[in-house]
Amino acid sequence: MGQVGVINIILCFILPPLAVFLQRGCGFDLCLSIILSIFFWVPGIIYALWISCSPACGGGRTTVGCCSEDWMDRRSVRVGARVQIVKKCDQQTGRLTDGVVEEILTNKQRHPRGIKVRLRDGTVGRVQNILSASADEQASISAEHYTGNERSAPCAAPSLADWITTAHVSRQPILDDIKIDDGGWACPACTFHNSIFLPSLQSANGRMMRQVGRAEVALGVLWATRAALAVFSTGFVHPDEWFQSVEVLMGGVRSWEFSSDAPIRSVVTPVVVCAVPLLGRLFGIELYGKQLFYSIRLTMLAYSFVLDYVLYRVCRATGRPPIPYLISFAMLWPVLVIQIRPFSNSVEAIYLGFALLEAIRGQSPALFGCACAAGIFSRITFPAFALPSGLYLLYRWRRSHANVAVAAFAFVTTVIVHVVADSLFFGTLTLEHGWQSSTLTILNNLKYNSKTENLAHHGLHPRWTHAVVNLPLLFGPAVLLGAGYAVRRRQKGGDALRTLALGTIVSGTIVLSIFPHQEPRFLLPLSVPVAILLGDFHASIGKYSKALIVIHTVILTVLFGVLHQSGIVRVLVDSGKWATWSQDNYNVSRPVLTFSRTYMPPTCLAAPFATVEDVRDMRIDEVFRHVPECGMLALPASVATPPATSYSLLGTYWGHLSTEDLPASARQVALNLYAKKCR
Repeated sequence: MGQVGVINIILCFILPPLAVFLQRGCGFDLCLSIILSIFFWVPGIIYALWISCSPACGGGRTTVGCCSEDWMDRRSVRVGARVQIVKKCDQQTGRLTDGVVEEILTNKQRHPRGIKVRLRDGTVGRVQNILSASADEQASISAEHYTGNERSAPCAAPSLADWITTAHVSRQPILDDIKIDDGGWACPACTFHNSIFLPSLQSANGRMMRQVGRAEVALGVLWATRAALAVFSTGFVHPDEWFQSVEVLMGGVRSWEFSSDAPIRSVVTPVVVCAVPLLGRLFGIELYGKQLFYSIRLTMLAYSFVLDYVLYRVCRATGRPPIPYLISFAMLWPVLVIQIRPFSNSVEAIYLGFALLEAIRGQSPALFGCACAAGIFSRITFPAFALPSGLYLLYRWRRSHANVAVAAFAFVTTVIVHVVADSLFFGTLTLEHGWQSSTLTILNNLKYNSKTENLAHHGLHPRWTHAVVNLPLLFGPAVLLGAGYAVRRRQKGGDALRTLALGTIVSGTIVLSIFPHQEPRFLLPLSVPVAILLGDFHASIGKYSKALIVIHTVILTVLFGVLHQSGIVRVLVDSGKWATWSQDNYNVSRPVLTFSRTYMPPTCLAAPFATVEDVRDMRIDEVFRHVPECGMLALPASVATPPATSYSLLGTYWGHLSTEDLPASARQVALNLYAKKCR
């Protein structure tokens, strides 16, 4: 593969343990580990793209069909060229039609959905693949190929001839599943790669060079950034990040949603989030501290890439190029920050993605029924987002009662599974009472949230908060640009996917605005619809608008993903180290770890090394007296400093920002850990 690739791969394996070793509470070391991770992972990804179409997979001479987005450029589509188009009636299925270009109908230089052409048989559609150049260009390419004077040019589809160094050597086809019109045979790895990344090739000084397009590099960087943030960022967005999922099964504290007489949360969502720790527990392996933290983050990272796959399938089903949509999705800061954290909203977004995919394809009613039932039990807000998809599918299946029956059966079956799981977990399913005592968390949730006095305990907001504050906060200029372009295009006639995405955004925002308790993360499932709208009009978005989107993403990613309450998690995952220090200095094996003026700390990350205590509502002078002797106190540097006669500073976790107690200087952007002296 080459020395550069081997070195990058070795560094990719060495770097994570090195970064963990560096992460000792120093903010400089934490930033250094993130920078090093991105610095080494990104070249590795670029190199993987560079070798993905090597000479063993069709990397011989330049070929058409692998040029980066050439079917979107009018200059690359020539009269007489053999192409694959998608007709308007086939946009939902993505079925391609082969033919020779008779006339080019698109007047614009570029079009995001492909250049519109008329074939010689009269068929009209948009170009998706260029199978071969025109006759004149083919002759030119052939002559240059035999004389050895190759140049970058429109190129034929990768075939077996591209694998042969000498043009006169004969070789039997080794693949029998993918055939090209000119009689050649395509490498399936290249076919899959080209369908996603559309790579471009060029030659220079007689040597073939692989040139990765800027779009592919941008997507790789965004994916690498998401992975780095999942592993290394410790920003604490909201206490529900842990207390509605991981803490329920792995910790010692059950929030009121799971401990009341009428629990309103299903246990299935925490099981989905804690799949890896629960699987380890099944085999007698208990995860603590950093192990638990990384297992949860990597699980949620994998789930986030499921949404990328869903978006890719949606694009393929509608004949769209996936790259612009995947970039639009990956650059949203809720995807980089919230989606990789164990929120129930993150799980809800995945279910909505599958529901949206099935609404477009209409091929698996069972999948739609299961996704809707699981989504409703994950969060009661799910129907608000899935309503347009459901109505659209009912319209498509208006003459197919069998599909409706299958979807209904799958829905009911999934509901039964959730009810049984919840009833067993809460201990209400008994042989004596049977189904009469079963727990219906969805009904309890609906009853609870229908009363304003209950929502008042969590904070009441104006009805317009979602539309005016939360939606722009989450998606910024992206949602405004995407929705604006979609509305204008809708007046000229729009396709089903764009209408469905816009309807999902409008439906979710309006229905959730009915309830007076409104938090930004409630709108997280709109990430995929917003990415669809943004991807549809990416070619029409100016550079200044794109710059605003990038600035919005960077600022909020750093604020909520890296800085906000970030010291809490780092103190907790280091609890084993501090327990050892306490044992060596105070002869206390399980110290009391008290947190003040911070978010409620999840006890699951400190067990079994320390006893976690939260006194955020206590006055600061009372806190200093309340901490037991030989105990420890975690306190933001922006609050106060305990008396030196009773406390000693153990460590400082830089990069901790508390918006409730804003720092007066950069030195106060930290969380200090103190040890109370023993008498």
